[in-house]
Amino acid sequence: MAHLNLLDVAKLNGSDDVVGLIEEVITETPEIEIFPVRTINGTSYKTSMRTSLPGVAFRNANEGVSPGKSEFENGIAECFILDGQIEGDKKVIDADERGVAHMLGLEASGIAKSTLLHIVSQLYYGAANDTKGFQGLKNFTAFGGEYTKDAGGTTAGTASSVFGVRFGEQDTTMIMGNNTTLTLGEWRTQQLTDSADSTKKYTGYVNDLGGWIGLQMASKWSAGRICNLTADSGKGLTEDLIIDWLEMFPAAKQPSHIFMSKRSMTQLRKSMTAAITLKGTSLSGKTVTPAEAKAAVEESTGVTIVVSDSIVNTDAIES
Repeated sequence: MAHLNLLDVAKLNGSDDVVGLIEEVITETPEIEIFPVRTINGTSYKTSMRTSLPGVAFRNANEGVSPGKSEFENGIAECFILDGQIEGDKKVIDADERGVAHMLGLEASGIAKSTLLHIVSQLYYGAANDTKGFQGLKNFTAFGGEYTKDAGGTTAGTASSVFGVRFGEQDTTMIMGNNTTLTLGEWRTQQLTDSADSTKKYTGYVNDLGGWIGLQMASKWSAGRICNLTADSGKGLTEDLIIDWLEMFPAAKQPSHIFMSKRSMTQLRKSMTAAITLKGTSLSGKTVTPAEAKAAVEESTGVTIVVSDSIVNTDAIES
């Protein structure tokens, strides 16, 4: 099922300037095209996660059964203010031979790229990326959790994670508050302060890009993770490790997408060079390309793989 993403929502809200900026840098942040987005009234709403179903049983005539009820865990989906401020010396910008509009466009493009990269890092790492933002996938998939698998790496500061995400309004979706998306303000001139001497002033162009943004994780199956993936022998990513991890999920609640770092993809690819068959063609003895490794695992698991530069290989070892 297709879902609206951040670019779609920006288009629907008529944010023409932001649409162009997102389209310009979206190739570096594939998550922005994949994660669904919905706008909400206000900046938060309550959620209820069902944790158990009521019991049922067959019975004989004139015999009763024990009554039951669903169990729920209440939560809250909350948006947080994301803000990027832009300042530039008016004299410097006015002097550019390609014109003021060109320079202001470069500044807007830069803040848009920084904004999208910050959002994606927050999606994965939450408070570890920015304590004033929303909780991310790593917060939701704590070590020892029901759908978090330990790869067993031990070298400090070299760990990575693979994230499995199930998308939809009853699972994982980004949320944008106040019925809007990211907005770019109007360029204006105002007095700025010298960073080295607050008594000195100059005139500059200023603007800002931002909005209210959060992440909803509505069920216990919304995400899972393989953690402690390192370069230690036998502790990298393999197809068998992915399959064993996916076995932890109910058959009807498996992730729709798996996100991994480039290093994890390389480990996966190298682990498959001995002998795999892709769409009936044996690749035995050949060097498996990233595309072939991706296609082979997608074929065997039914889950889409995404390689992301925003997933780090420098995490602490979890225990």
